[in-house]
Amino acid sequence: MLNIYYSKTVSNCNNYIFNTLKENKGAKQVIFTPDRMTLQIEQKLFDALDEKCFFDIEVTTLTRFTNRIVINNNINTRVLTKPVCVALIKKILMENKDKFTTIKKAINYNGFASTLFDTISMFKSCNVPVDKINVDTKSHNLNQKLNDLKLVYECYENFLKNDYTDSFNKLDLLVNLIKGEDFSNTHFYFIGFDDFTPQMYNIISALIKKSASVNVACAVNFIDELNNKNIFLNNIYLNLLDLCTINGYKYNRVYCKDNYQSEFKIISNNLFAINPVRTDTQPNNIQLYKFNNPEDESLFVIKKIQELIINQNIGYNDINIVVPNIADYRPVLERLFLSYNIPYFFDESQMITDSVLVRFYSDLFELINANFNKRELFNFFRYYSGLNTEVLNSFENMIIKTGINYSTILSRPHNFDITGLEEVYLVLDKLTAFKEDLKDCNSINDYCCRLEQFTEEFGFNNYLNNLSEEFKLHNNVLEYNRLNNIVNKVNKGFKELKDVLCDYVVDTKEAFAIIKAYFENISVTMPPILADSLFVTDINNYITKKSYTFMMGLEDGKVPMVQIDLGIITDQDIGLLTNNYRLSPTINMINKRSKFKVYENILNCEHIVMTYVSVSASGDKNMPSEVINNMCSIFSKVKVVNGSVLQHDYQNELINKDWFFFNNPNAKVAKTNFIKNLKTMQADNSAVIKSNTSNIYSALIDGGDNIESIFNNLNYINDVSNLNNDKLFLTTDKVSVSEIECYYSCPFKHFIDHGLKLKENDKSQFDSRVYGIILHEYVKLVVEYIVKNGDNGLTEFSLELFDKILSSNNYQYLLYNPNNANDIKSLRKEILRINTALLRIHNVSSLKPEWLEKRCNGFEIGNDQVKIKLEGVIDRVDFDNDSFVVIDYKTGGSEFSDYTDIGSGKKLQLMVYVYIVSHLTGKQPIGSFYMPLKNDYSRDNQEELYKLKGVISSNFEDILKIDKSLNQADTKSYVVNVSRKGEKVNAKMAITPDDFNYLIEYTLNKVLDAVKNIKDGDIRPYPLKLNGKTTCEYCKYLGICKFSEDCGNKYNDQPTIKNIEGLKNNGSI
Repeated sequence: MLNIYYSKTVSNCNNYIFNTLKENKGAKQVIFTPDRMTLQIEQKLFDALDEKCFFDIEVTTLTRFTNRIVINNNINTRVLTKPVCVALIKKILMENKDKFTTIKKAINYNGFASTLFDTISMFKSCNVPVDKINVDTKSHNLNQKLNDLKLVYECYENFLKNDYTDSFNKLDLLVNLIKGEDFSNTHFYFIGFDDFTPQMYNIISALIKKSASVNVACAVNFIDELNNKNIFLNNIYLNLLDLCTINGYKYNRVYCKDNYQSEFKIISNNLFAINPVRTDTQPNNIQLYKFNNPEDESLFVIKKIQELIINQNIGYNDINIVVPNIADYRPVLERLFLSYNIPYFFDESQMITDSVLVRFYSDLFELINANFNKRELFNFFRYYSGLNTEVLNSFENMIIKTGINYSTILSRPHNFDITGLEEVYLVLDKLTAFKEDLKDCNSINDYCCRLEQFTEEFGFNNYLNNLSEEFKLHNNVLEYNRLNNIVNKVNKGFKELKDVLCDYVVDTKEAFAIIKAYFENISVTMPPILADSLFVTDINNYITKKSYTFMMGLEDGKVPMVQIDLGIITDQDIGLLTNNYRLSPTINMINKRSKFKVYENILNCEHIVMTYVSVSASGDKNMPSEVINNMCSIFSKVKVVNGSVLQHDYQNELINKDWFFFNNPNAKVAKTNFIKNLKTMQADNSAVIKSNTSNIYSALIDGGDNIESIFNNLNYINDVSNLNNDKLFLTTDKVSVSEIECYYSCPFKHFIDHGLKLKENDKSQFDSRVYGIILHEYVKLVVEYIVKNGDNGLTEFSLELFDKILSSNNYQYLLYNPNNANDIKSLRKEILRINTALLRIHNVSSLKPEWLEKRCNGFEIGNDQVKIKLEGVIDRVDFDNDSFVVIDYKTGGSEFSDYTDIGSGKKLQLMVYVYIVSHLTGKQPIGSFYMPLKNDYSRDNQEELYKLKGVISSNFEDILKIDKSLNQADTKSYVVNVSRKGEKVNAKMAITPDDFNYLIEYTLNKVLDAVKNIKDGDIRPYPLKLNGKTTCEYCKYLGICKFSEDCGNKYNDQPTIKNIEGLKNNGSI
């Protein structure tokens, strides 16, 4: 008997089927689902049957069921997995590469063997054997493709003939084996399938004959109230009726009436309809929001979830998050989940090519194939050698600076003297021995054995074992299981390759390509380790009905996802094939299924929040998806709201949930969360702490701590005492202004940089430090040339000077590194733009540069409490008879548009230099500026990029000394931020001589205050915070200082100071 359950959605049918399962209790019952759905169906089954366990119901896949039947019938034919089938296809492609016409160029493309296997699988699942493929169509191009495909298909089937089979042949075998089985007391159910292949219809047919019943759920559109019949396929329903009619099977049709809430009832009849019926119904369970970026969208969803947890008394397992693509959303969501202590699970399969073990093999293959070139050698050493950073940097720098190659290194040249030389040679010797051993390998078996042996010899197995133990130690169950799963799959992979392709003769490149093709087709899916986790899934997956569903990323083109027809056999090709067979699914059918899956998932919700991002990463406008537009078309009262992050933060309130802290898979994190949250309650809510004693105990069992230690830690403050040590700080009674600025950015950072004097190892790459040094050296010499010659021959001089600087001993190593080619090319263009900016200053200014790279040592300042000598190098000072301008070249942050940076101590250098020059010459300052030197193509007007930025005299005559072009009305300066409209002059940060004196005095006092604090041993983690941004964001010492507001640390939060009066009000001198 065949029972066809039909409704608008399959999930509707499932509810009826679960009732049937109750009625058939006591009989054997088997539920078939697609592979990715078994977990959801099992969960739904427990909920529907309201039982803790069941023994007479089995949830499985057709493949697993077939395996069991095959084993029960003692059939020993080896069934090949998909990865080894793809590896076999790769082998066939390489063997026959000269025989192909249309696919010859694609043979070596990553993933092509897998795509070709999927195409052959489509033919097999549609019962089209190789001898039925007709290569006499109306299209010459299609005939050539079919010829190539037929050749691969034939070789593939010939390989399987004797000792092997694949999953498709195995399904054909299942049809025959069912005939000999006794399923008279077994009921079969097919749930969650979008469609069936001809093979699967044959299986259903065989089961109908032998079982108590076969029950199939399907969606149909012949329901009168539907306005959106265009999105339904009806395939399963109609094909099952044909199957019964042709074979004379009895069947029973069961209409599964839906029980949707009013708004979802309306959606079920109108979503994706060409002409939806508009209604004035107010939907209470549907909300639409738009955001400017994924960060705001994700944060909004997280805070909405917090609100639900607190106010609705539900668990995380009552909530779904659905996204178009998990890979796109995972980074931002995972970061927020960890930040807000939310247990989560991403329902995705991860390819093992992303794992550390397979990356090790992949990078090893690249190294061997590239014959140990510098790039691949450095890459492999960095990731897998186990050498410390100092040795690695020394090794890399020596190779780049000397220009020697791999073979020269092996000869152990006498000038190759680096830190940790013997450690380097130990690694090189292992790699060399491995490379030499590969010459003796002739078969896949040889290569696999040698790779396994090398993994052990190189110590990588020990590394994996240590990594596994680390995961176990920190109770990171998910990563522990994932790593062990991957290692097992790789080991099984080598075994299967050796068993199946053992004697295939290959060279090294071919062997690596086959092994790589195998691993590219293995994925790992991990079940959630916590019952109460937030579930994140893909829009194209089946989602179980939960109280709340958040659908994110609903932009046009993403939801529903539309696949482009780029397969080997396109829909157009399928239309030209003989009528003797039809291939499915077509891309058109897949896209239609995708749209229907969105429809079904939306109807499988109780409350739904839909969000989309209105601006793309590139700044272009995103349009809302068809789903959003449809909702607005159906419901007149539904509007898209401009989303904003909820103001109320529920993070601390979550401590009232007894179970909250224990939903984190990492026990150490759970304990940290406990300490953090208990602190917030300690003062006024001790009763809550006592009520959670049992839960505290549970959290501590794994770590071996005790409850008392938790309470001892409640008062922990991350405090750093003053360090009084004259040998660390200011030992020469001299200080540079940059050191003072470092102190104001963070005392602890100053302690590391200038107390402990920790420095990064020199790098062989073209970094910002080297970039700045080269440009400073270049600009000094170019300015001298411009003063003497103007622009006469400037370009030729500049390029020759630049080459001369790069060829000097200090920078010659940069030329050896091919990675620097683009930087050097870019820098050549930059110096020509700098020339233009320097000429512009030269042509409009009446002041002349007299001090270039002027070194000042031992210039003393002081007060009653402290004295210090200032030292430094002033990049440039331009003079006339009675005034001067200080210019400091900046390759980093050069913004100077208000007085915030002076008030905070971030930028003191200019005014200190103004004081020194004024004191030494007796002349009056009329300007102090930063001149930016940078590669910046983000603005069309390049002239704006090189403007001098800083303070300028408010006296118009002084301004004309800096830019005499302003003598004309309606003029804008391209040298400084000054413009003139008629007689009115607009000068940003223009100040009087008295203001100049105030700035100098203010700056010197900031310097002396810092010197006093440094000598007093101030090394607090007290990072500067300006306009919401902190120095911690890119600090390389964050892992050392352990800054945390939860442990008593505070930011040095400084106000914005717009004008000189604001600076005076900020603090008296």
